[in-house]
Amino acid sequence: MAQVEYTIICDDIRMEKGNKVSLMGIYGNQMLVAEFPFRFARLGFVQRWTNLPDGQKFRVVFRGEGFKGLTVEGEIQYKSSGEPKQSNDTNIVLNFNGIVFPKPGRFIFETSILGSEEQTYKYEISVSKAKPGQLD
Repeated sequence: MAQVEYTIICDDIRMEKGNKVSLMGIYGNQMLVAEFPFRFARLGFVQRWTNLPDGQKFRVVFRGEGFKGLTVEGEIQYKSSGEPKQSNDTNIVLNFNGIVFPKPGRFIFETSILGSEEQTYKYEISVSKAKPGQLD
């Protein structure tokens, strides 16, 4: 059965040479912003899964209060280097451009592993207005 190891929300995700992933501006489960509505130039989502087979389909839905929501669907595809596959562990990596949080509240990233035994994992973040001096 597939399992989530972690979920990270950040300002940007960069795929680099040598199979490296660089995460910029990592958030906890609470985000502070200067004002509402607040527009993120870019918002990154990375989720580490174990035991996802090649060809596995998934869906990520991002929704929240006053937010119309976004849905991304995809399929896991492992690159073949001619070497035997060591594991079925992978990252689902998404960068969203121009996300607008209309008001304070709770927002959810819901990942569904699709198929005969559908699994769903929810990651919730809280977005609120910063107090004076918190963003300095």
